Amino acid sequence: MRHSLGQYFPFLAGFFLVVNLFVVPPVDASPRLTDLLGIALGLRVLYRLATGRQPVLPLAFAFFALAFPLAWIVPAFFMEDPATIVQSGRWLLAIPWALTLLEILRREDHTIGLAWGLVIGCGVNVGVIMLQAVGLEGYLRWVGLSSDSAIYYYTTGLALRLPGLHGHHGASSAVMSLIIPAVMYLYLKGRAGALWVLVSLGALMIGLHLASTRSPLVITAATLLFAMLTARRLDRILAALGVVLVLVVPVLVMVGPPGGWSRWTDQQAISTNAQERFDSNLGSAYLTVTVPWGHGVKNGAMQLADRTTQSATHNAFLQAGLVYGLPFAMLVILGVGRAVSRARHGPGHPGLLPALLAFHFGGLAMFEEHLNNPTFIILVAWFVTALIWAPRPAAEGPPPAGALPAGQTD
Repeated sequence: MRHSLGQYFPFLAGFFLVVNLFVVPPVDASPRLTDLLGIALGLRVLYRLATGRQPVLPLAFAFFALAFPLAWIVPAFFMEDPATIVQSGRWLLAIPWALTLLEILRREDHTIGLAWGLVIGCGVNVGVIMLQAVGLEGYLRWVGLSSDSAIYYYTTGLALRLPGLHGHHGASSAVMSLIIPAVMYLYLKGRAGALWVLVSLGALMIGLHLASTRSPLVITAATLLFAMLTARRLDRILAALGVVLVLVVPVLVMVGPPGGWSRWTDQQAISTNAQERFDSNLGSAYLTVTVPWGHGVKNGAMQLADRTTQSATHNAFLQAGLVYGLPFAMLVILGVGRAVSRARHGPGHPGLLPALLAFHFGGLAMFEEHLNNPTFIILVAWFVTALIWAPRPAAEGPPPAGALPAGQTD
């Protein structure tokens, strides 16, 4: 279509952003579906550029903003660091994704479709981890919903921490939790009732319990509160709060939080975990400041392990700095912060969905290296590219004749 995306494309974009299939499940380093879609969207951007319909400013800014990861591709070849090559390549493929997501925000009906795609896709993620729990992992691999690289050796007590669709309990839990900002956007826009919020919370609780993770639940509570504060409608705030208090709290009291109460009350385990994260955060910050141009993935992990015995930063913002340098980390923080700030305009603003997603990601980023995950690489590329986005009130239908493309202003 000349002026807008296809009717179902926004939904499919949101769906496959979180239902990120393994293209070749038997291969440990299997390409992901978002990689192939990134190539396809890149060709679309090139076609639009050749025909004069692709705004040049957001495209140029995207390459400028993501120059730090892209600049690491060539050095990584000489450093024999395939992990950096793959991760930098995914930042490159995230550029057409980011431009497409910005285009979706031009129309409210397309943004609604994107949000529904995220909600249903996160539901599929919960379904995958439930099927793993009943022993159907083999069938999931047949259709690319799991792979041979899925990690099945983490346990909490005697309980196995199931890896979910994304191959690791932490990554899958974080992606599943995106259901909350997406469904709250729909709720605030009047496109989903309180029952959808309840069902989404229930599904997320099941997924987090099977993965035995804590941080996404904490961030979910913060996102719910943040979304309510942006509502600017007392009836919707009270309705959502009533659902949480009347139905969710009693379930927590009777059944317990994800992973069971022992997971949340073991003071020794919590203290040890907190100390490890503090050490890795402090070590990552030191290495980022002392070598502000970055270390790459492989060397960064080695340097961090030598300094702290921990090879993971446990913080996505520090991960960006350790791998690609301090300026890039600051740009990521700026992009996420700017996206969150648009929530102050309330539910009528076109930037509400990315605002809720950015707030949620910002919380998740404080606990894990989520920039290993293509889903979050794409979201962050979207937030960063949107730094120059000057939205107008979202339209329900096609833009009027002569309207400027997304990313351009008078």
